[in-house]
Amino acid sequence: MRRMSRVWIAIVFCLALCFSGIGVLHSDSSARGMIKPEQKSESSTVQPSAFVPGVYNAPQLAKEGAPAPSNIKIKCKKKKGGKVKVTVSWSGSAAHHLIVVRDYYAGGYNEQWNYTSAHSKSFVYPVEEGIPHKFWVYLYGHAGSNRSDNSSYSKEIRKSKKFQYVGPQTLKVIQILSENGVYGMDTFNQIRFAHDWIVKNYSYGNVGTDSSYTFPGAFKSRTCVCEGYAKTFLTFMTCLGVPVDYVHNKKHGWNLVKLNGAWYHLDATYDDPTGSLESTTSKYPIYDYFLQSTSNLKQKSGAGAHAYAENEWQKATSTLYDNDGDKSGYSEDMPDGTGMCSSTFTPWMNGQPMADVG
Repeated sequence: MRRMSRVWIAIVFCLALCFSGIGVLHSDSSARGMIKPEQKSESSTVQPSAFVPGVYNAPQLAKEGAPAPSNIKIKCKKKKGGKVKVTVSWSGSAAHHLIVVRDYYAGGYNEQWNYTSAHSKSFVYPVEEGIPHKFWVYLYGHAGSNRSDNSSYSKEIRKSKKFQYVGPQTLKVIQILSENGVYGMDTFNQIRFAHDWIVKNYSYGNVGTDSSYTFPGAFKSRTCVCEGYAKTFLTFMTCLGVPVDYVHNKKHGWNLVKLNGAWYHLDATYDDPTGSLESTTSKYPIYDYFLQSTSNLKQKSGAGAHAYAENEWQKATSTLYDNDGDKSGYSEDMPDGTGMCSSTFTPWMNGQPMADVG
């Protein structure tokens, strides 16, 4: 009898959740193959049901016509415990509004939603320190009296805001960048410094350890897997204000970084001579995977390691920094005249002391 009561309580709770306007958190840290909002056509209309699978059974948006919201404002406030409070406010004459907020980050997204008659709503998200988070707000006006009412919705209105949770490890990165004068460098040298610093200080390992897959964990132990390498580069670039992204497939992760208007691949894991992925024992970092085009990247590593859904990330078509793939790391001069992969170039880790923090 007591077991039956518990079952009925669970059923009632689920029904209440489905028919209320309470937001539901949808987490998917292993999301693959997801079109990023900024790459969609701005004129496209996205169904709310696509954002809350299995919970919000929204009617089709064929009867578009409700008043659209406007004047969307997004505020992010850092909270203790690795969390951020995202508050969205807007104007609109519709009876109700459906708001969906997605936090895109390296490797996945978190999502919450709410159906409300108010013109402001706050959500609290757990966030990973250091790496960039981008909060996309999708807002719809609704002419109905409740969310199950098959009345007209407005067109989708969207807006985004970037956020970085600056914690103790991120502050150490900022200190490293400051003490090495990196904030005064041009973008190319900022990228090169971050690449060399990670290669010098990190080693590949701790496979299966949770800390190896986050920036704070990787930065503390200096031993991690590819995701730790890539997220550390994400953090360095975000602290410097350089556009950067995290690319991944089911087995590997690396970066895309923007330089002089073009996007390039950068894989610090594969450029680490002390890592398990390279056989060389050279004291110099390798630049085979530094600022590479998609075509050259895939040619070097074969079909599997860097295979990814290319239509879901920025296009890396520039071949300006492509080299011949020689594994010695000294085969090519870089177009900026530094002789990046030749004996005339001295990497940061060998040219001058690279300041570190304890």
